[in-house]
Amino acid sequence: MNRYVQRYAQTLKPAKDLPSFVLDMATPKGLVLAANHQPKSNHDLEGDLDALKLVDLDREGLGQYRSYVH
Repeated sequence: MNRYVQRYAQTLKPAKDLPSFVLDMATPKGLVLAANHQPKSNHDLEGDLDALKLVDLDREGLGQYRSYVH
């Protein structure tokens, strides 16, 4: 969904601004409308976090992940 939001961000409308018949349709459980998507400030990390020790986190703009590297 992130690519969709990035591509169409300028034209997406909040759900509250949609016509009433659209608001009457239930959003499937566990899904978020693209218009209501709130991006995370940090990505979830998975995998070999020790590999981050090999990266200059500040130079790569990843300083917020320093606490994961001990």
